Amino acid sequence: MTRYWLLLLCLLLLAAPSLPAKSIIQIESRLQKIQNYPSWLILLRNADDGSVIPWLYDFHTPYLLIFPEGHDYQILASEMRFNGKEVLHNFCDLQDGVLSGKSMQIVLSVSLVPVFETLRCDVIYYSRG
Repeated sequence: MTRYWLLLLCLLLLAAPSLPAKSIIQIESRLQKIQNYPSWLILLRNADDGSVIPWLYDFHTPYLLIFPEGHDYQILASEMRFNGKEVLHNFCDLQDGVLSGKSMQIVLSVSLVPVFETLRCDVIYYSRG
């Protein structure tokens, strides 16, 4: 299954130069241990028209690609939940104003258990185009 997602990611990245310059949020999990059914809710608001789109990452695959609509977008919520009960708000410190044409790569590593000190979240912002 991992090979399938890696192949899909490679095909999308190969096609990227022919796509118009749009923002991409890439999430990659390099986790050694996953416990307590984590899920990551990301709410994106299109700053151009005000529409809000929820994205839910449940860690069943090692990758998630999000294509925000419009040039300007804002992350309204970034919540990590364990067992649907324990919540970490503003996960990875992503709620930080309007992003204009910015893409990001987020890499999660170490382990994902309700001990948040064991989690490492690296975020790289970059411009496409």
